[in-house]
Amino acid sequence: MAFNSLPFSGFKPFRLLDYELRCMVYERISIDTKRHVLTKRESGMSRKTWPDIGKTDDSSSITVIRKSIEPALLQSCRLVRQEATPFMRSKLAELRREPLHILVDYAALHALLAFRSPLLWCFGALPMSLTYTERPNQLTRECVKRCQMYMRHKRLPKAFGAANVIITITESRRDLPQSVVRAAFEQIRDRAFDLEAVFGVVYKHELGAPVRPSGSWGTVDLSGPMFEGI
Repeated sequence: MAFNSLPFSGFKPFRLLDYELRCMVYERISIDTKRHVLTKRESGMSRKTWPDIGKTDDSSSITVIRKSIEPALLQSCRLVRQEATPFMRSKLAELRREPLHILVDYAALHALLAFRSPLLWCFGALPMSLTYTERPNQLTRECVKRCQMYMRHKRLPKAFGAANVIITITESRRDLPQSVVRAAFEQIRDRAFDLEAVFGVVYKHELGAPVRPSGSWGTVDLSGPMFEGI
């Protein structure tokens, strides 16, 4: 049978590269969530910078959660790059409003925000008084680099009226000395001032705390009373 006599020979081919279809693809460019974990053992930090506080070297960790867009589509051809760029701009504007999210226990929080810790560089350039004294290993440098790349577009957080870093403390403080908890929140307050960053903090309430259901979560507003609800 000749090709032109086939029943479907009169149908028009599906135009994958039609402009309308390409726009539908551009509109559906997804924002991905990436996670990076650094444990105390991997960091190689001293106990002075990353203390034990009841955690093992493998159980105490910092988890960095960041949003990103895969740029591979823009590299396909010049036409696609020209058409997709305006869509990417709107996605990038959305990303700038997404905070860097960091999950920590109390020992890891100390390592993240301790005076002169190498991990302070996660939040960008530091004042000379905060320059680290403990030399970071390769895994720590990689963690810092990931955070810095994300924070590079978030140095003006007040323009959006929201925090540019969210720190979630995953460990309950009920078994820790109150002095450890208070010191942790003082570190957050001091580093927010030093780094001119806006931190939002989410933490677990103590069991049986007044007007707080057991195991609930609370937040700290750094612009208000520092220890409200603690």
